[in-house]
Amino acid sequence: MLATVALAAIAASAGCSHLPVEPAIGHCDHDVTAEFVVAADGRLGLPTSDRRLRIDALELAPAPADERFDDGGRWFPYAPGTRVAVRMRFRAFAVDGAAPCPPERALPGALRVRPTSPP
Repeated sequence: MLATVALAAIAASAGCSHLPVEPAIGHCDHDVTAEFVVAADGRLGLPTSDRRLRIDALELAPAPADERFDDGGRWFPYAPGTRVAVRMRFRAFAVDGAAPCPPERALPGALRVRPTSPP
């Protein structure tokens, strides 16, 4: 009986060993929709995953023709003045004693940011 319990515990721990390790700090999960107007340079800048944000899903409408990673960020080329709707699911982490960043700060330049599901 004890051997069966021990084997079950080992099997359960091995089954979870492939999961990514989350930092042992505070975080907030967000699912938001934001609206942007593309600037005169024709580039829409959006965040990438880093130590303060983990991007889980990103959808843009209209769909961009390309995605670029340069100048220290993620850029999507569009015609200047294009209105773009962005849906993003992400986890914001507390870093260096600061609270997790709110959605508005994660998506600078957005005309509007609103939740698409309860936080």
